[in-house]
Amino acid sequence: MSPEVLKTSIKTVLLSLIVLFSSGERSYASLQRKAFVTDLLGKIDRERMEQDLAHLVYRDPTKPYDNLPENLRTRFARRKECWNSAGLYIRDRLIQALGDSTSVEVKPFIHTSGDTMYNIIGTLKGEGDGYYIYAAHYDATAYNTPDWDWRTDPAPGADDNGSGVVSVLEAARVLSSSGLRFPFSIKFIFFSGEEFRMVGSKTYASEASQRGDNILGMINSDMIGYGGEADLIGDRRSQWLLDLMQRMNETYGIGLDLRKIIDPVANRGDHASFWDLDYDAVWFVEHYPPEDTNPQYDSIGDVVFSKDLNYHINFDLIAEVTRLVCATLAHFTAAVGALPDLAVYPGDVRFLGPTGDLSLTIRNLGDAPVESNFTVRVGECDRDSTAYNVIWEETVSEIVPPGGYRQVINGFWDRTVTGLFRIDVDPEDDIAEWDEDNNVVYQTLSRPRSDRPEITEAYVYPNPCYGERLYFHYQLSKEATVRIEVFNLAGEIVWDREILRDLRFQSDITYGANYGLNEPEWNCRNKGGAPVPGGLYIYKVSAFDGEGTSPADFVIGKFAVIR
Repeated sequence: MSPEVLKTSIKTVLLSLIVLFSSGERSYASLQRKAFVTDLLGKIDRERMEQDLAHLVYRDPTKPYDNLPENLRTRFARRKECWNSAGLYIRDRLIQALGDSTSVEVKPFIHTSGDTMYNIIGTLKGEGDGYYIYAAHYDATAYNTPDWDWRTDPAPGADDNGSGVVSVLEAARVLSSSGLRFPFSIKFIFFSGEEFRMVGSKTYASEASQRGDNILGMINSDMIGYGGEADLIGDRRSQWLLDLMQRMNETYGIGLDLRKIIDPVANRGDHASFWDLDYDAVWFVEHYPPEDTNPQYDSIGDVVFSKDLNYHINFDLIAEVTRLVCATLAHFTAAVGALPDLAVYPGDVRFLGPTGDLSLTIRNLGDAPVESNFTVRVGECDRDSTAYNVIWEETVSEIVPPGGYRQVINGFWDRTVTGLFRIDVDPEDDIAEWDEDNNVVYQTLSRPRSDRPEITEAYVYPNPCYGERLYFHYQLSKEATVRIEVFNLAGEIVWDREILRDLRFQSDITYGANYGLNEPEWNCRNKGGAPVPGGLYIYKVSAFDGEGTSPADFVIGKFAVIR
């Protein structure tokens, strides 16, 4: 093939993929506000949250706040005071919020140090066997304070993470008193031991997985009280929840300055314990990473208000996050004119276990159950056009409740090379929905069986990228020479890199040409060294086995740069 023909072919594929991948950033149909949800959000009490936080931070919580060390509490998890003051207070307030002491349980666990720590779990019972989690850790540290001694010194933790604690308490109070009938249960969980590598949430998630709990989604609020914006972070599996919460923020005019980030290695919180066990989870944080903006991060200066430190907790921000969580969960309750919403996302299409069975997770993001049969269809796309051929189809007859999902598994997947596939849910429009734009997704899929190098599990993070560093994540079935290319929407190469197969670097995942996991990075600069402008970009990762000039395998995807 001549260079001119090759360039034209690549440009054709790229421009086709711009159309195909446009479903990644959803274009939503407009939603009407539900009056009862709007009323619910108006009941969130900012003053009540400030009172709760003052009790967690100060021995004497009256204003003006006394920030002398002897008036500051500690919630360091190895100190008994973490439970004796904070834990008991949270338990009692949670009982008041839910109105039933039998709905609250305390689960002790033993840290490796031999210390006993306690998770606090409240349940708002709904219909069905699945449940959502709204969680925050209540332990704290102050190790950034010079000469800090955990045995004697305070750890007030107003932002980290008293802010998350008071949000979960307020959400429990408002949702439990709403009188709404939820199609799932909601668990309000306060984890201890987060500052000890998330030991509390790891314990809970592990036990839940062993029980086979149907956790529909987990929302973690950790540091939501400083500054004026919030980051909402998820992995690829959790993209549906990121998008849904962004939509609720717009629908109900909550006004949260929200950055939505997909970053599967943002594992510095309790949500990561659920990611590790294949549960969908997202993380609310005022800014990621938090130490970049909060000057009192993990110090005894993390108090409710200090004029001397020019530091204060932003309760308006906490209230906005709380409203968004409540709106998202209340969205699934039925109203007049309720409709289901079948949806599928890139993270919902996966291969399972050693058998390599193809798994499709079909979600209902609407407020009414899916009670009629619908079809799921998989088509293989032609490489040089938007045409595709149907290769598999199945009818789903199970009821899908609001906020729930159904997993469809095809054990007869026999494709052995990478390809681009189109997944359609309800392609014949048999189900009346309030949004049909999320019924189609395009996904690169393969199951390695070849002696030639193949690329799997390919994506970039963080996505969107804020113009600093971007990581290309992919798995190689064997060592190979790899070429990474970044294109603008005109099909022009912005940046490229060739990585030669070199066994001297076989233990370095950042190198990019090794068997298994690879994560080479890019500094978001073009070939001339200048920062690339903000916008949408296409990337292509190709693997070569040394035979000819054509790649043995390649994947193509997209990402956004924001400046």
